[in-house]
Amino acid sequence: MPFNVFGPKPYHQCGKAQAEGERPAFRCKRRFKRPWRFGEELIVDNADRALLAACNETGAVVGEYTVAPCYMSLRERGAHEWILEFEREPDSRGHFAEALDRELRAVNSDYDAKRRTTLERQRLTVVGHGRFLAWMRARGKNKVPRLVNDRRVADEILAFGGETK
Repeated sequence: MPFNVFGPKPYHQCGKAQAEGERPAFRCKRRFKRPWRFGEELIVDNADRALLAACNETGAVVGEYTVAPCYMSLRERGAHEWILEFEREPDSRGHFAEALDRELRAVNSDYDAKRRTTLERQRLTVVGHGRFLAWMRARGKNKVPRLVNDRRVADEILAFGGETK
């Protein structure tokens, strides 16, 4: 039986409240012994492969990351927000975002199909070095959730200090 989560009400759209009744751009399914998935079936393995390819192409080194949904509204398509902590910055953040999107589309045909219709290119939010570690210590955690089906973890991490886009 799939587990569908549409986020807290009112839905958040990367910091903007949504009107009641609007649906998110994607949903999360969780099945026994299966990874967390967004509605376009993005799994952690896809994210890790795409991230590695983008790092190799741009010279970046990512220390930690998490991905959260940005919900669609009547005026805006949905997206994924990638919150990244770089150990070494890429040659260009724009180039990094393009490489990440291109590789996600290559490794996941469902993501590619959604990108042509209801899903914008991912949004990158870069946080300062040590933010994830400080967040984990403050919460008593030892792992960063990679793909999260609501904004709770992302909003906590972003609220932990100032982010740069």
